[in-house]
Amino acid sequence: MVAVSVAQRSALNLGETSITGCLPIVVIQTVLATLVALPIALIFAVAFVRPQVRRIDRVARVSRAFASGDFDARVHDSRADEVVQLGQQFDHKADALQQNFAALRKLAQRNAELAQQVEQSAIFNERIILSPDLHDSIAPNLFSLSVSARALSDIIENDGQ
Repeated sequence: MVAVSVAQRSALNLGETSITGCLPIVVIQTVLATLVALPIALIFAVAFVRPQVRRIDRVARVSRAFASGDFDARVHDSRADEVVQLGQQFDHKADALQQNFAALRKLAQRNAELAQQVEQSAIFNERIILSPDLHDSIAPNLFSLSVSARALSDIIENDGQ
């Protein structure tokens, strides 16, 4: 009869599939590999992911500042990846929006100047329209008053005799 070793006696039954061998050694190797790999993975995650998260957070903070009215807020990231492209797109849109605001301010100022010119022109035109009426109504009245004044002086002289 063949002697059965300890390794052959420890078998893992998975339904119809049976794995035989040194099961405790495989488990120990897996646990050790996990214990070694996990800190290394965490170090890489902290080293590579944390800067990306900070950069994305910067884009979000600048976006909130811009939405709150700080129209000079920009991302200004110089690396070459998708986060930079996002930041550059934000910066370009912010620049365009700021230029539009400046153009709107100029238009509003120009509209105010034009409204003032229209008001002054309307006043001038109203004066032009009223001046003939005033001239036509005042001139006859003045002539009539001057004639009445002469006649009155003649009446006063004749009345006294």
